[in-house]
Amino acid sequence: MNWLADQLNQWRVVPRALMAVYMYLLIEASYWFMALPDPNGPQSAFISAVWAVGAAWFGIYVNGKPT
Repeated sequence: MNWLADQLNQWRVVPRALMAVYMYLLIEASYWFMALPDPNGPQSAFISAVWAVGAAWFGIYVNGKPT
């Protein structure tokens, strides 16, 4: 059992799965925003925040090391 935990930690399965889910949500939010006929300020701020969080999260993922 300890071997499995070590392998999952080395392969970073959970962070990769979370990144995949966030990428899917990011794409869906982008499609939603591009489909709006006349986007307003709060909608633009929302999609900008979603992209900024995605960039920050990706930076943390790339620079992080498995424990």
